[in-house]
This record gives sequence, structure tokens and C-alpha cells, in this order.
Amino acid sequence: MNGNFGYIKTKKITEKETKRTSMEDGDFTSNVSDIFSAIEINKNTLKLENLNDFAKRKETVSNIISDIISKGKFTVNLNLENVEAPREKLERFVIELLPRLKEIGGNVVVTNNNILDSSFLVQNGL
Repeated sequence: MNGNFGYIKTKKITEKETKRTSMEDGDFTSNVSDIFSAIEINKNTLKLENLNDFAKRKETVSNIISDIISKGKFTVNLNLENVEAPREKLERFVIELLPRLKEIGGNVVVTNNNILDSSFLVQNGL
């Protein structure tokens, strides 16, 4: 181990702060009401060729995150209308997208869902 362990009395600590709380309000937050200005991910992005392997999914997720940050819109509308991808591939994509969105304070809204099970959505907080 390269560090030292020690204790500090709590009365000696003047202020506990984390990076997330030091950001200005609204910098990395979004409400579900922002759906009308959300970045939409639809059948054009959710093609089987983009979901089929890890490298393509990683590239797709990175492109989405870059788009979100550059546009300053932290709500993603996952529009599943007419998406022709297997449920397993789409679930894998969502599982890989969610942590990256959470890192930047983003939200996901699922619309026109004809693929994902409600138990999957509840389990992943959607």
C-alpha cells in the first residue's frame, strides 16, 4: 500500500465537500420535462451493426456522450419506435450507456417501447 491511514476528529473538519455539490445548480442536471429538447436516440442509431459488438457499442456510447456535452442537453430520449434489434443487444447497450450518463448527471427517458421488458426498466431505474 502506498498511502498512510489516519484519523481526524470530526470537530476539526470545517466543511465536507464533494465535487458534485460544488458545481453550480443546473450544470449537469436535467428534468424529465426536458424531453422536448432531449437528444433523441432512435432507429438510425440503434441499428444492429451499432449494437452487435462491444467496440461498436462503446463507440456509439462515446458519440452520444460527446453530443450531449457539446449541446448541453443532459436528457436522452431513447425512442424505440421501429427499432429492429434483438432485446439482448439493446439491453446490453442500455447497460453500457447508463453509467456514462450518470457520470455527467444525464437522464434517460424511454419512449415508444416495444422491446424492453418493464422488469429490465425498473431494475435499471428507467
